Order: sequence, then structure tokens, then C-alpha cells
Amino acid sequence: MSTKLLAEAIGSFFLASTIAITDVEPFSTGGTYWCAMIFTGFVSGAHYNPAITFAVMIKDWMEDKLDQVKVKENLLMMVSQFIGALFGILIGWGISTRTIYFEVADGYQQTEGFFSEFIFTAVLCADFIMVSKITDNIMIGSSVIAMAVTSGEWAIGKISKGCFNPTICLAANIVNYAHTGSNFTDTWIYILAPMIAAIFSGMTAKMFLSELDEQKKAIEESEEKR
Repeated sequence: MSTKLLAEAIGSFFLASTIAITDVEPFSTGGTYWCAMIFTGFVSGAHYNPAITFAVMIKDWMEDKLDQVKVKENLLMMVSQFIGALFGILIGWGISTRTIYFEVADGYQQTEGFFSEFIFTAVLCADFIMVSKITDNIMIGSSVIAMAVTSGEWAIGKISKGCFNPTICLAANIVNYAHTGSNFTDTWIYILAPMIAAIFSGMTAKMFLSELDEQKKAIEESEEKR
């Protein structure tokens, strides 16, 4: 258990420090995510994001696999993710000598920022759940997840910066607010949108996984009859 929590904290630290240093550069973020997954050996599942953890919980709940032990473990993972992200943001501030924050860009409405974060967090969470089912190759699976982050940031970076991660946004905005006293108003968007997206992704992924299982079963039955 302690190893899993440490892995989540370390992965979140790498991801948050990269985001803080580069101010959310898509390829750096996606690449760091990929490297962090390999670095920690997937011992914790390599979430580094409470939205992903919550999506997995929703999927497990729908499959009647979510018990009290798993709930406790997942909640502790979320705490570890925040601690790692907070230290990453602080280190990034020290290296880059400026704080970063997440808010909807000028010229866009909060609703536009909300749905931008919702859509691409949903893609990220659903991809995370699905790749573990459709491939046993961790390099392929992890590259898909990294690409989901990279493409999402490219798509909506000009609108909301493309965070997709409640703990990183919360850590960044807390540190920035403590330093500047500003840019905290939109924080709720980056927490609520990803968590709602996690519910959607967990339920949707479960539906697709059930269909895949039925197709696999039908193929096996067909082969047995031959």
C-alpha cells in the first residue's frame, strides 16, 4: 500500500513540476506523464490524477468490485496525488521563478471552459480504463494515455490551458493565490468538470467493456462449434 501511495505522489510530483516549469506545454506534459508511468512501474496503476482514480472507482462500482478496502485505498491515493502535486508546483515555482494558475482565458465564458475541461478529461479517463482491457502492451497503453493529454492540451489550451487534473489545478491556484492574491475564481471549474467527467467515463467505459466481453464470448463459442 505504501509503495502505491509513494508511486502516486512521485508521478504527480513529476507531472506538476513539469506543468509549472513549462506553463502547460503539451508535449512536455504528455511526455512527462508517459515517463512517470514507466518510472513508477505501474505499481499503483499510474493514475496521478483523482479524476482517473474516481473513474476507475465508478467502473469498479458498476462491476460490484468496489469494497471498503478499495475505497480507502483510492481516497489515500487522491491525497498522495495532491501532496505530490503541491510539492511539484512549489519546485516548479522555484525553478521558473513564477507561479502558474488555471483560469478560463479572456474572451471565453466559464461554461466554455467547463465543457472544454469536461470533454477532454472524459477522453483521458475513458482511454485510461479501456487500454488496460484492449492491450497487454504497456508501452502502447501508456502512449495512448500520454497522447490523450497532449492532444487535449493542444485542443483547448487557448481556452482553459487544458488541466484535466483537479489536484494540479488546486495546488497551482492555491500557491499562486498565496503569492499574488489573485486568479482563484475559476478553480471550481477545474475540480467539478473533471470529476463529473470521471463519472461519465466510468459508466461509458463499463458499457463498452461489457460489449467487448460479449463479442469475445461470441467468438469463443463460435470457435468451439467448429
